[in-house]
Amino acid sequence: MSDIKKNGNNQLIISRDTSTNLSATIDRESLKSIFYMLNGNPDSNVKIFPDPIHLKHEDIIDLNTRIVQKLKLHSIDITITTVKVGLSDRNFSEFSNWIEFQDHYWHESEEVEEIIIKWDFLVNIENYIMPQRHTLLVRISASDPKPSKVLQIMSSGNSADFDDIDTLIAPAFCRVDFINAQLSKELINVVSEWYQTRKQPALIPEFPNWLKARRRKIALIFDHWLMFSGVLLFIAGILWFAQEYYELSMPIHIAVAVIFFSVYALRPINAISRAAATSLFDTLAEIEGKRVVFEFTAGDNKKIDKLKRDNQKQGNKFYWGAFFQVVTNIISSTIFYLTLKSLGLD
Repeated sequence: MSDIKKNGNNQLIISRDTSTNLSATIDRESLKSIFYMLNGNPDSNVKIFPDPIHLKHEDIIDLNTRIVQKLKLHSIDITITTVKVGLSDRNFSEFSNWIEFQDHYWHESEEVEEIIIKWDFLVNIENYIMPQRHTLLVRISASDPKPSKVLQIMSSGNSADFDDIDTLIAPAFCRVDFINAQLSKELINVVSEWYQTRKQPALIPEFPNWLKARRRKIALIFDHWLMFSGVLLFIAGILWFAQEYYELSMPIHIAVAVIFFSVYALRPINAISRAAATSLFDTLAEIEGKRVVFEFTAGDNKKIDKLKRDNQKQGNKFYWGAFFQVVTNIISSTIFYLTLKSLGLD
């Protein structure tokens, strides 16, 4: 057993083997620093990045270079960098050091869905005898959070856990566990600047992307436009059918039938226009973009190519649908005008 005693200099003497009379002397401040380093609960800063991002392997290399350069400006004893890459088959590739990740050949057929980079380092801080542990973690994810995880947080009843939902939903975030607050701010600024200078995903061409963002308004316009076309056609038919009664009085049963069918016809016309507008809305909605696009593996490149082809196909489908509705409106307006002209009502 070890005996712990205090001497007259306010130092702790730890005797580990009474038979050999071996002991270790450690002052109180050093013990406090060691205890805090091993068991302390440091403060944390978290920054969420909501913007879309397109990442390649060299982008992560650039981030690490920026972090290392920043750490060189401080008194750092040890730095350990680990990387964890989540793949589409629910497997993970873990790299215990930076060199392994940097030199890895990305030939996998799976797609990258998540990457977590963690820097652990010991910082020499004034008034601390022992260097203090700091951690910087950057997580970027292309996949949505698991519903079970969100439900677990919501059912926990702990209000502090609700802050984690924003972190889970965001495409990226960084967290610094720190003792030195200034260093924490500097590291977050480095990650923020790096994130803002990355390329954004370009899976959707610019014009289809503009249409997709306004798909509700576009669908509403085409809904009313096609219904208007249907009404014009119906009125043209009624006028043509009733032309023999223009100079005579229309029998009551004919008038009732015309009114009935006029009102009833609005329902199928509305259903047709609504179905056509919904089809256009769904076509634009199926143009798929990604908030986070990884371009690491062969699987990533294959997925990017497929998404671009599918988006091009959906865009063409929308153009043809819109063209059909425009042509329908032109034909309806022309028939209505010719009907009025033939009847001398123009």
